[in-house]
Amino acid sequence: MKEHLLLPEEQLQEASNKGNKKLIKMMIKLVIILTIYITWILCKIFYIKDDNGYVNPLYDFKDNFMIIVLKGFTDYLSQILQLRDIILIFASLALDFLFFFTIINFICYGNSSKFPFGFLIFFLFRSAVVQNLFVLKMYDTYLFDFPGFYSICVPLYPANDFFYSGHIGTCLLLSFYVRDNVKYKLPFFIACVIIMIETIVMITLRAHYSIDIIFGFIAAHYFFINVHIFSEFFDTRVGFFGRPKKSIETRKIKKIYDQLENDFATKV
Repeated sequence: MKEHLLLPEEQLQEASNKGNKKLIKMMIKLVIILTIYITWILCKIFYIKDDNGYVNPLYDFKDNFMIIVLKGFTDYLSQILQLRDIILIFASLALDFLFFFTIINFICYGNSSKFPFGFLIFFLFRSAVVQNLFVLKMYDTYLFDFPGFYSICVPLYPANDFFYSGHIGTCLLLSFYVRDNVKYKLPFFIACVIIMIETIVMITLRAHYSIDIIFGFIAAHYFFINVHIFSEFFDTRVGFFGRPKKSIETRKIKKIYDQLENDFATKV
Protein backbone atom coordinates (compact mmCIF):
# COMPACT_ATOMS: atom_id res chain seq x y z
CA MET A 1 0.00 0.00 0.00
CA LYS A 2 1.46 3.34 -1.05
CA GLU A 3 1.95 5.93 1.65
CA HIS A 4 0.46 9.36 1.12
CA LEU A 5 3.29 11.79 0.40
CA LEU A 6 2.93 15.24 1.89
CA LEU A 7 3.80 18.22 -0.26
CA PRO A 8 6.71 20.41 0.84
CA GLU A 9 5.81 23.50 2.83
CA GLU A 10 6.58 25.80 -0.10
CA GLN A 11 4.25 23.92 -2.42
CA LEU A 12 1.48 23.96 0.16
CA GLN A 13 1.89 27.70 0.57
CA GLU A 14 1.83 28.20 -3.21
CA ALA A 15 -1.34 26.12 -3.53
CA SER A 16 -2.93 28.12 -0.73
CA ASN A 17 -2.00 31.40 -2.39
CA LYS A 18 -3.46 30.25 -5.71
CA GLY A 19 -6.69 29.28 -3.98
CA ASN A 20 -6.90 32.64 -2.23
CA LYS A 21 -6.23 34.53 -5.48
CA LYS A 22 -8.93 32.55 -7.26
CA LEU A 23 -11.43 33.27 -4.47
CA ILE A 24 -10.59 36.99 -4.58
CA LYS A 25 -11.08 37.05 -8.36
CA MET A 26 -14.44 35.33 -8.00
CA MET A 27 -15.55 37.89 -5.42
CA ILE A 28 -14.44 40.80 -7.62
CA LYS A 29 -16.31 39.34 -10.60
CA LEU A 30 -19.39 39.00 -8.41
CA VAL A 31 -19.08 42.68 -7.43
CA ILE A 32 -18.74 43.65 -11.11
CA ILE A 33 -21.90 41.72 -12.02
CA LEU A 34 -23.82 43.27 -9.12
CA THR A 35 -22.64 46.75 -10.16
CA ILE A 36 -23.90 46.21 -13.72
CA TYR A 37 -27.18 44.81 -12.38
CA ILE A 38 -27.70 47.82 -10.08
CA THR A 39 -26.87 50.16 -12.99
CA TRP A 40 -29.58 48.44 -15.04
CA ILE A 41 -32.07 48.84 -12.15
CA LEU A 42 -31.23 52.55 -11.84
CA CYS A 43 -31.72 53.02 -15.59
CA LYS A 44 -35.23 51.59 -15.12
CA ILE A 45 -36.00 53.72 -12.06
CA PHE A 46 -34.88 57.01 -13.57
CA TYR A 47 -36.48 56.40 -16.95
CA ILE A 48 -38.56 59.59 -17.48
CA LYS A 49 -42.30 58.89 -17.22
CA ASP A 50 -45.46 60.95 -17.24
CA ASP A 51 -48.23 60.91 -14.65
CA ASN A 52 -49.63 57.65 -16.01
CA GLY A 53 -46.32 55.84 -15.62
CA TYR A 54 -45.47 55.79 -19.31
CA VAL A 55 -43.17 57.87 -21.45
CA ASN A 56 -45.03 60.23 -23.77
CA PRO A 57 -44.79 58.61 -27.21
CA LEU A 58 -42.96 60.38 -29.99
CA TYR A 59 -43.99 57.95 -32.71
CA ASP A 60 -47.17 56.04 -33.51
CA PHE A 61 -45.78 52.96 -35.22
CA LYS A 62 -48.09 50.36 -36.77
CA ASP A 63 -46.69 46.87 -36.77
CA ASN A 64 -48.48 45.01 -39.55
CA PHE A 65 -46.59 41.79 -38.83
CA MET A 66 -47.93 41.64 -35.29
CA ILE A 67 -51.44 42.62 -36.32
CA ILE A 68 -51.74 40.05 -39.11
CA VAL A 69 -49.77 37.06 -37.81
CA LEU A 70 -50.41 36.99 -34.06
CA LYS A 71 -53.62 38.97 -33.60
CA GLY A 72 -55.77 35.91 -33.01
CA PHE A 73 -53.53 34.51 -30.28
CA THR A 74 -53.24 37.93 -28.61
CA ASP A 75 -57.02 38.35 -28.60
CA TYR A 76 -57.39 34.89 -27.11
CA LEU A 77 -54.93 35.65 -24.28
CA SER A 78 -56.67 38.95 -23.56
CA GLN A 79 -59.76 36.92 -22.64
CA ILE A 80 -57.87 34.40 -20.46
CA LEU A 81 -55.47 36.41 -18.32
CA GLN A 82 -54.60 33.41 -16.15
CA LEU A 83 -53.05 31.70 -19.18
CA ARG A 84 -51.19 34.94 -19.96
CA ASP A 85 -49.76 34.93 -16.43
CA ILE A 86 -48.60 31.32 -16.78
CA ILE A 87 -46.86 32.11 -20.07
CA LEU A 88 -45.20 35.21 -18.55
CA ILE A 89 -43.98 33.29 -15.50
CA PHE A 90 -42.62 30.45 -17.64
CA ALA A 91 -40.78 32.84 -20.00
CA SER A 92 -39.39 34.85 -17.07
CA LEU A 93 -38.16 31.75 -15.25
CA ALA A 94 -36.49 30.51 -18.44
CA LEU A 95 -34.57 33.77 -18.80
CA ASP A 96 -33.70 33.79 -15.08
CA PHE A 97 -32.35 30.24 -15.41
CA LEU A 98 -30.14 31.22 -18.35
CA PHE A 99 -29.02 34.33 -16.47
CA PHE A 100 -28.02 32.45 -13.30
CA PHE A 101 -26.32 29.64 -15.23
CA THR A 102 -24.22 32.12 -17.21
CA ILE A 103 -23.38 34.32 -14.22
CA ILE A 104 -22.26 31.35 -12.09
CA ASN A 105 -20.12 30.03 -14.95
CA PHE A 106 -18.59 33.48 -15.47
CA ILE A 107 -17.81 33.97 -11.78
CA CYS A 108 -16.18 30.53 -11.49
CA TYR A 109 -14.44 30.21 -14.86
CA GLY A 110 -14.70 33.52 -16.77
CA ASN A 111 -11.35 34.65 -18.19
CA SER A 112 -12.34 37.74 -20.18
CA SER A 113 -14.04 41.06 -19.46
CA LYS A 114 -15.86 40.85 -22.80
CA PHE A 115 -19.04 39.56 -21.15
CA PRO A 116 -19.56 42.35 -18.55
CA PHE A 117 -18.39 45.07 -20.96
CA GLY A 118 -20.88 43.84 -23.58
CA PHE A 119 -23.79 44.04 -21.15
CA LEU A 120 -22.77 47.42 -19.79
CA ILE A 121 -22.44 49.08 -23.20
CA PHE A 122 -25.60 47.44 -24.56
CA PHE A 123 -27.84 48.78 -21.77
CA LEU A 124 -26.14 52.14 -21.30
CA PHE A 125 -26.51 52.92 -25.01
CA ARG A 126 -30.13 51.70 -24.92
CA SER A 127 -31.12 53.78 -21.89
CA ALA A 128 -29.02 56.90 -22.38
CA VAL A 129 -29.30 57.33 -26.15
CA VAL A 130 -31.82 55.18 -28.00
CA GLN A 131 -34.77 55.44 -25.61
CA ASN A 132 -34.48 59.21 -25.53
CA LEU A 133 -34.77 59.31 -29.32
CA PHE A 134 -37.32 56.60 -30.12
CA VAL A 135 -40.40 56.37 -27.91
CA LEU A 136 -43.26 54.35 -29.39
CA LYS A 137 -46.93 54.30 -28.49
CA MET A 138 -48.36 51.40 -26.50
CA TYR A 139 -50.89 49.09 -28.12
CA ASP A 140 -54.49 49.05 -26.94
CA THR A 141 -54.02 45.28 -26.64
CA TYR A 142 -50.86 45.59 -24.51
CA LEU A 143 -50.94 42.48 -22.29
CA PHE A 144 -47.54 42.58 -20.58
CA ASP A 145 -48.17 43.05 -16.86
CA PHE A 146 -47.25 41.68 -13.43
CA PRO A 147 -48.32 38.00 -13.33
CA GLY A 148 -48.08 37.64 -9.56
CA PHE A 149 -44.56 36.21 -9.62
CA TYR A 150 -41.33 38.24 -9.43
CA SER A 151 -38.38 37.84 -11.78
CA ILE A 152 -34.69 38.66 -11.33
CA CYS A 153 -33.93 39.96 -14.81
CA VAL A 154 -37.36 40.67 -16.34
CA PRO A 155 -39.12 43.93 -15.27
CA LEU A 156 -42.73 42.73 -15.06
CA TYR A 157 -44.65 45.98 -15.22
CA PRO A 158 -46.27 47.98 -18.05
CA ALA A 159 -43.88 50.39 -19.78
CA ASN A 160 -43.36 51.61 -23.32
CA ASP A 161 -39.57 51.38 -23.25
CA PHE A 162 -39.83 49.37 -26.43
CA PHE A 163 -36.93 50.19 -28.73
CA TYR A 164 -34.74 48.21 -28.78
CA SER A 165 -35.59 44.99 -26.94
CA GLY A 166 -33.61 44.43 -23.76
CA HIS A 167 -35.19 40.99 -23.34
CA ILE A 168 -33.83 39.74 -26.64
CA GLY A 169 -30.50 41.52 -26.21
CA THR A 170 -30.03 39.89 -22.80
CA CYS A 171 -30.83 36.43 -24.18
CA LEU A 172 -28.46 36.87 -27.10
CA LEU A 173 -25.55 38.17 -25.00
CA LEU A 174 -25.99 35.32 -22.53
CA SER A 175 -26.14 32.76 -25.36
CA PHE A 176 -22.96 34.18 -26.92
CA TYR A 177 -21.13 33.69 -23.64
CA VAL A 178 -22.45 30.14 -23.31
CA ARG A 179 -21.41 29.36 -26.89
CA ASP A 180 -17.86 30.63 -26.41
CA ASN A 181 -17.13 29.44 -22.86
CA VAL A 182 -19.13 26.28 -22.16
CA LYS A 183 -17.68 23.22 -23.87
CA TYR A 184 -20.96 21.28 -23.92
CA LYS A 185 -23.44 21.97 -26.73
CA LEU A 186 -26.64 21.39 -24.75
CA PRO A 187 -26.55 24.70 -22.77
CA PHE A 188 -26.17 26.68 -26.00
CA PHE A 189 -29.08 24.77 -27.56
CA ILE A 190 -31.22 25.56 -24.49
CA ALA A 191 -30.18 29.23 -24.76
CA CYS A 192 -31.35 29.31 -28.40
CA VAL A 193 -34.70 27.79 -27.40
CA ILE A 194 -35.11 30.46 -24.70
CA ILE A 195 -34.40 33.18 -27.29
CA MET A 196 -37.22 31.82 -29.46
CA ILE A 197 -39.57 31.62 -26.47
CA GLU A 198 -38.83 35.23 -25.45
CA THR A 199 -39.32 36.44 -29.03
CA ILE A 200 -42.74 34.82 -29.39
CA VAL A 201 -43.92 35.88 -25.92
CA MET A 202 -42.79 39.51 -26.29
CA ILE A 203 -44.53 39.92 -29.65
CA THR A 204 -47.66 38.01 -28.68
CA LEU A 205 -48.21 40.02 -25.48
CA ARG A 206 -47.45 43.26 -27.36
CA ALA A 207 -44.53 43.94 -25.01
CA HIS A 208 -42.44 44.78 -28.07
CA TYR A 209 -42.92 45.68 -31.69
CA SER A 210 -41.30 43.36 -34.21
CA ILE A 211 -38.84 46.15 -35.05
CA ASP A 212 -37.74 46.17 -31.38
CA ILE A 213 -36.96 42.46 -31.59
CA ILE A 214 -35.00 42.82 -34.83
CA PHE A 215 -32.90 45.71 -33.58
CA GLY A 216 -32.43 43.95 -30.24
CA PHE A 217 -30.69 41.16 -32.16
CA ILE A 218 -28.67 43.62 -34.24
CA ALA A 219 -27.56 45.77 -31.28
CA ALA A 220 -26.58 42.81 -29.09
CA HIS A 221 -24.59 41.20 -31.90
CA TYR A 222 -22.94 44.49 -32.86
CA PHE A 223 -21.82 45.32 -29.33
CA PHE A 224 -20.68 41.76 -28.68
CA ILE A 225 -18.38 41.61 -31.72
CA ASN A 226 -16.97 45.11 -31.15
CA VAL A 227 -16.60 45.20 -27.38
CA HIS A 228 -13.23 43.45 -27.70
CA ILE A 229 -11.79 46.93 -28.33
CA PHE A 230 -12.27 47.58 -24.61
CA SER A 231 -12.03 44.06 -23.22
CA GLU A 232 -8.73 43.11 -24.87
CA PHE A 233 -7.07 46.29 -23.61
CA PHE A 234 -8.41 45.64 -20.12
CA ASP A 235 -7.45 41.95 -20.13
CA THR A 236 -3.93 42.40 -21.51
CA ARG A 237 -3.01 45.54 -19.59
CA VAL A 238 -4.68 44.90 -16.27
CA GLY A 239 -4.48 41.12 -16.48
CA PHE A 240 -7.33 40.45 -14.08
CA PHE A 241 -9.64 38.33 -16.22
CA GLY A 242 -6.95 37.06 -18.56
CA ARG A 243 -3.18 37.19 -18.38
CA PRO A 244 -1.03 40.15 -19.39
CA LYS A 245 1.00 39.57 -22.55
CA LYS A 246 4.26 39.69 -20.62
CA SER A 247 2.98 37.06 -18.20
CA ILE A 248 1.91 34.79 -21.07
CA GLU A 249 5.33 34.95 -22.71
CA THR A 250 7.06 34.38 -19.36
CA ARG A 251 4.98 31.29 -18.69
CA LYS A 252 5.71 29.92 -22.18
CA ILE A 253 9.44 30.37 -21.70
CA LYS A 254 9.31 28.77 -18.24
CA LYS A 255 7.35 25.82 -19.64
CA ILE A 256 9.93 25.25 -22.39
CA TYR A 257 12.78 25.58 -19.88
CA ASP A 258 11.15 23.04 -17.51
CA GLN A 259 10.60 20.61 -20.39
CA LEU A 260 14.26 20.86 -21.46
CA GLU A 261 15.38 20.38 -17.88
CA ASN A 262 13.22 17.28 -17.49
CA ASP A 263 14.49 15.81 -20.77
CA PHE A 264 18.08 16.40 -19.68
CA ALA A 265 17.47 14.81 -16.27
CA THR A 266 15.84 11.77 -17.92
CA LYS A 267 18.79 11.23 -20.26
CA VAL A 268 21.33 11.52 -17.45
